[in-house]
Amino acid sequence: MSEGTAFAVIKFPFPWPVPIRQLLWSTKHESRSIQIHASPTGGLLLDVLDDGRPSVSFESQPIIVRGAGFALLSITWKETSTSLRLNGEEVLPSIMAGGRSHEVSTTDHIPALEPAFLHADARALCEPWVAWRKTRYGVAKTVAKPNRRLKSEAEQFEELRMSNRCLTDLAGAVANGNAHLTGHLATELRALLYWRDSKASSYSPLLIRLAGRLNLPLPIYQIPEGSPVPDIVLEASFRVRSGEPSLIKDIPSKELVDIQEWLRRVVIDVDFSEQLADGVAAHRLSLTGKEVILDMATTRGSAHYDEDVPKALEALYSMHGPERDQLTRFLLETANITRALNEYIIGSAEGRGSPSY
Repeated sequence: MSEGTAFAVIKFPFPWPVPIRQLLWSTKHESRSIQIHASPTGGLLLDVLDDGRPSVSFESQPIIVRGAGFALLSITWKETSTSLRLNGEEVLPSIMAGGRSHEVSTTDHIPALEPAFLHADARALCEPWVAWRKTRYGVAKTVAKPNRRLKSEAEQFEELRMSNRCLTDLAGAVANGNAHLTGHLATELRALLYWRDSKASSYSPLLIRLAGRLNLPLPIYQIPEGSPVPDIVLEASFRVRSGEPSLIKDIPSKELVDIQEWLRRVVIDVDFSEQLADGVAAHRLSLTGKEVILDMATTRGSAHYDEDVPKALEALYSMHGPERDQLTRFLLETANITRALNEYIIGSAEGRGSPSY
């Protein structure tokens, strides 16, 4: 039997216990598949398959859930034992619990009253990126490329309005299960958000460019990158950490940052082994938020359909929660905050100030 460690942040469904068996989380890493189901008995069911063959099966004792938020699930399996923990506390297998239940307290979300762009310190906290955008995009082009004409500022803001309608329709369709439109959503996000640091780059993302023209911040909230995590998380062979971006401070520990700062953070780390002529080489691959958007748009999206795909991106859409894979979740999160920031920029240009949210 293989050995392994994995972790996930899970949200227990309501009502609990569930009336029928329900998938809470799943992922596939190389030839291994891991699934966590909720059981009508009130426990968790762990199944690990290696090369399609059952390797580990574990049924936990009944769980009593306190609160309506999130809990950290960690699982470790070895040749002779399997361990499942919630928020660092051991959950017994059902056959050893003697009818006893395990109680877990979840972390509830506490909504704030105002969106990030109304925060009194939004500009100060986003200032490095405000300055970067002003330097890069603060002055409009004066000369068009050969056989082209320059767009007016009014045309560019009309394009931002049109893009927002596209985001609304695409995000709604993808959220309702139309997975074939996920690549189109990534391509729209690339056109609005993806940049390269080199001044010689031809990338000129619409939202970032117009924010630079107006000299405005693009603030959002995220869970800080340096937040403490259990050692078992650091040891996991793959980690997804989007920072739970939002326009309101729905988790007390969140900090305000510019959206470009958030897009530069690593979303996924994943370990891979590669068979070489002289042995096996192990290496770790990572993708930032903006790289996820670019890679999805150019390998599995409507911008390009490449003949190969980044392994780290594949790991992201192979990992599933109760509703959808982690790649789709990330793109929908990004689309939602981008739509609000688009409205904020459009409203500022029209003199309407910040939109209600």
